[in-house]
Amino acid sequence: MTLVLLKEYLNEDYRNFVELIELMDKVQNKIGIKQVPHFTTLQKFMSRIPTLFFNSMLKQTVKLFYYHGERIYLTAIDSVDLRVDIVVTIIQ
Repeated sequence: MTLVLLKEYLNEDYRNFVELIELMDKVQNKIGIKQVPHFTTLQKFMSRIPTLFFNSMLKQTVKLFYYHGERIYLTAIDSVDLRVDIVVTIIQ
């Protein structure tokens, strides 16, 4: 889940994101992975988790990144077999 949320935050496609994470040893250590999964593993994961669960996780993550009062009016997610447009309003 951490990798998928980071991928969305960085606005990268799956292939590029996996290549980027493979170069980031410190990020791998910080999130506790020994091997970066193949990009299709992340795609399959996204196609199998319930949309409501992912929306909730994304909203909580966005709140962490934008803690200082910024407002995010639209976050769009486009994935294999999943297309969700959500409006995130941060309640202060």
